[in-house]
Amino acid sequence: MPKAEPPTAAMRSERLNQLGRGFGTFLPLIALLLCASSSAAATNARVSAPDGLNLRDGPSTDANVLTLLPFGTAVTTTGDATADGWYPVSAAGQQGYVKGTYLDFSAPPPMKGNAVVAPADGVHLRDGPSTSANILALLPQGRLVHLTGDPTADGWYPVQVTEGSGWVDGTYLAAVVQDAQPVTIRWYGHDFDGGVLACGGVYSANDPGIAATNGWPCGTRLNVCAAGKCVAVTVRDRGHMGPGAIDLSEAAFQRLAPIAVGKLNGTLQVTAGATSSQ
Repeated sequence: MPKAEPPTAAMRSERLNQLGRGFGTFLPLIALLLCASSSAAATNARVSAPDGLNLRDGPSTDANVLTLLPFGTAVTTTGDATADGWYPVSAAGQQGYVKGTYLDFSAPPPMKGNAVVAPADGVHLRDGPSTSANILALLPQGRLVHLTGDPTADGWYPVQVTEGSGWVDGTYLAAVVQDAQPVTIRWYGHDFDGGVLACGGVYSANDPGIAATNGWPCGTRLNVCAAGKCVAVTVRDRGHMGPGAIDLSEAAFQRLAPIAVGKLNGTLQVTAGATSSQ
């Protein structure tokens, strides 16, 4: 296909004149677009509902559920809320909508010492405090990281892990307190799928965020470690066990050891207290 001919001098002059005559109209439009762009800036938040929050494919309870986001899951809003409070978000590697009532937008205090990777799909270790920095490794959920300094103004932490040193977005880390408690770790599997959890919701052995214990309130976030590995879970169920024991979903247990192991002796740390939903 032949290339279009460049405009003649007369045509260019006419277009410039038209642009000049319409410039006053363009200014308010440009200002409006800039305002819209700033109002839809991405914002970080966390799921505050102890039973988790449904990520849906539309801004309605009638929309299809894409996945259940466990308590504490990091989400990033990708636009403004609808009139009835639904936010478009990016979470767990998917795009969808969640009800803003169950999001916590408050900035967490700076973390010290150690932290654990919270998202089910992990987080990238980068060579600088930016999403444009090079990716050094993918750190899986439950990986313990050592914080080697204070965060940047936008929340990136310098960390040390077995893969080396780098930077991680603090939005995807959960603080770890120092007073770990010994705990006996077991698992429960697909025989219980579809059963109602004591804290609300439905059990799925494939959900790596479920824990059953009688020692902490529903919604308490725990970091459970054994054999040099850790998994971040939320208390969502009860069971017939003593205060020094915890049952994990099959998927959560497999983050620590093969199912055939059956039982582990490990440690447990509370990373966040229970939060009630409305």
